[in-house]
Amino acid sequence: FNTAPYKSVITHGFVVDEQGRKMSKSLGNFISVDEVLKNYGADIVRLWVASVDYQSDTSTSLEIIGSAVDPYRKIRNTIRYILGALSDFNPKNDSIPYKKLDELDRWALAVLNLLIRQSRSAYDAVEFHSLFQRIFRFCVVEMSSFYFDVIKDRLYCEPAASLKRRSSQTALFQIGSAIIRLLAPILVHTAEEAWELLPLEKKEESVHLESMPEVQEDLIDVPLLERYERFFAIRHEVARFIEKLRNDKTVGSSLEVAVELYSTEEELLHLLRSFGEERLAELLITSDVNLFEKASEDSVPAQDVRGLWLRVKKTENSKCARCWRHLKDVGTEKKYPDLCQRCANVVEGLLK
Repeated sequence: FNTAPYKSVITHGFVVDEQGRKMSKSLGNFISVDEVLKNYGADIVRLWVASVDYQSDTSTSLEIIGSAVDPYRKIRNTIRYILGALSDFNPKNDSIPYKKLDELDRWALAVLNLLIRQSRSAYDAVEFHSLFQRIFRFCVVEMSSFYFDVIKDRLYCEPAASLKRRSSQTALFQIGSAIIRLLAPILVHTAEEAWELLPLEKKEESVHLESMPEVQEDLIDVPLLERYERFFAIRHEVARFIEKLRNDKTVGSSLEVAVELYSTEEELLHLLRSFGEERLAELLITSDVNLFEKASEDSVPAQDVRGLWLRVKKTENSKCARCWRHLKDVGTEKKYPDLCQRCANVVEGLLK
């Protein structure tokens, strides 16, 4: 018909061996697709292809393709965590309205919608390596290393139908639904398997018949994102001290730690107080946080946060046998001498 048989076209570099030589059967440096699939499976190969910048020549070997195994496992484990946490969640009956969601869960949805926006832009621009980098960071840094770690306590220890637990499940459901669809064009088999297990009341027969997630711009709460960026700087300072206690064999877990915080900067002190001691202990995954009016004699200044002073030490509180936090109220309920007050109430409720 005298027109090109496509609307747009992209070009890619050569696939070469580790020495930069063109692959050919005569040189014996050719890797067959069957050999690659036999070693790693289709989804890992697809993830590796998506991770490279195809505009340049691409060095290839079984070992190089194998570098995608670890990222694949981390992404898959992120999805597994979400599906496991939703085992008793019915979106229709258990979802919490956005305005009633816990602040941390609203932060997670803000980060998710930033990811959706960036991922859709990367797909439109055919920049698969940028897409891979952003999704991988979301799974490993923002979810697994922080959000999942913090909400583990409420998922496992709060009453099953509590507002706090359902709030996190509501966020996890939206995260799972979006991330599986974003990954579907790349991890075709993994996404299909995960989609079958997602507790959706109505869904297409295959994830590949679903639409890409839409950005909910109103959920990208910029002040909330900035608030948590400032918190992460504080968290990094506390983590440095906790790591030192671990290396010294003083503690084995951050839940054995008590933290004292003080700031000479009024704005920073206001930020700390706005979180509150209980919330800070939850977010830092420590058993205790105390905010002080002035620095104690043995507190030390933070390295990278101006005006912040810290004292991190091993707590003297007893350990709750259920949640593993070291709290002052462990043993206050005579019927449950090895439980904190919260866990004692939850256990009592389960026995009724």
